Amino acid sequence: LRPAPAGGQKQRCALSWRCLVALALVVPGLLILAGLQARRSSHSIVQIRRSQQLQPLPLRHAKKEAARAEHAAKVDASLPASLLEAANSPIWAAAGVHAKSGAGLLLFAYGPSSTLQHFLSEATQAARTFRESNPPSLSIAIVTNNETVDSRVFSVHLKPRMDLLFAGDTDNGGQKRADKLPRQWLTRLLFLAHSPYTITWALDSNVVTCTPNAASSFLAAALATDLWGFNIAHASQRVSCAVVYPHNFNIVFRWSPPTASLLRDWLLLQIRLGVTADDQKTLHLAELRHIAAGSDLRVGRITVPFAAAFYPVPPPDPPAAAKPGPGERVPASSSSYRRITPVLRGRVHVLHGTNRSHCRLFNGGRGAR
Repeated sequence: LRPAPAGGQKQRCALSWRCLVALALVVPGLLILAGLQARRSSHSIVQIRRSQQLQPLPLRHAKKEAARAEHAAKVDASLPASLLEAANSPIWAAAGVHAKSGAGLLLFAYGPSSTLQHFLSEATQAARTFRESNPPSLSIAIVTNNETVDSRVFSVHLKPRMDLLFAGDTDNGGQKRADKLPRQWLTRLLFLAHSPYTITWALDSNVVTCTPNAASSFLAAALATDLWGFNIAHASQRVSCAVVYPHNFNIVFRWSPPTASLLRDWLLLQIRLGVTADDQKTLHLAELRHIAAGSDLRVGRITVPFAAAFYPVPPPDPPAAAKPGPGERVPASSSSYRRITPVLRGRVHVLHGTNRSHCRLFNGGRGAR
């Protein structure tokens, strides 16, 4: 804490001046040496790079490179052309990605023998109603593991490999189908990406068309407008509100990067939740995930005239006296549900059902009904 003697202060000052003088003499020399070394090393690097660019490969290396190129060419030649094409696609590794064109219908009928024949019969009947009501130019494709299809009805036959026909069940995530036919939608989800069309209208096998030229007009307008700016649209199970929840009997989509991403995510979610899980729930989750992530995906709803269907409505709550007491549980019965349609305005063109005579019932009234 005491001040230093005056002599000591002078001594430190003298030492400091000597250090400064020494640094002034030494530092420039070091800088000059460092600059020369850097110049020499950079010059050496440039020389090495130039020599690598100009100097030909030794003969033994050239032979190895030629052998590698020849081997790669043989490997490429042994691979299916569709696989090589898919490898160059940034959005989906599916055959025919770059060959998609036009617009058309896509139906499905696959599975073990009993399931296959049931849905193939339905799909053929459905396609026949569209074929008879539209110009011959309407293209109709079907995904089926049956060996043959009726060429008078179907334009394209997509046949899945046997290892892609996954085992189904009759529960289907709680849906408990009354017909007891085992179902699974994973094959369908996979082959949506293999559709040959730019605009694909994917329908269940149990549909009919009620209006001449309605399908061809719908697809022509969808193709001309890029699906009205949407990537995908589908029917909705929500009867009386604007909220859309998918009803997958009726889906139309435009092939695009956002659509391909959605289909891929939908497929993976289906695998995660189960091969036979409800595919409408997994589509809804995939759409919500893409919208939450800020995707460019645009989801639309197919208007009721092109997607008319009945939907079950739960019965009203029972009066308080009839309600179960504490600990009691009365399971809901679907037979007690009423079945209604959304409000129908104008003519119905596409109906979810196998009975074409119902078209007269749906189109019998006027105005909203």
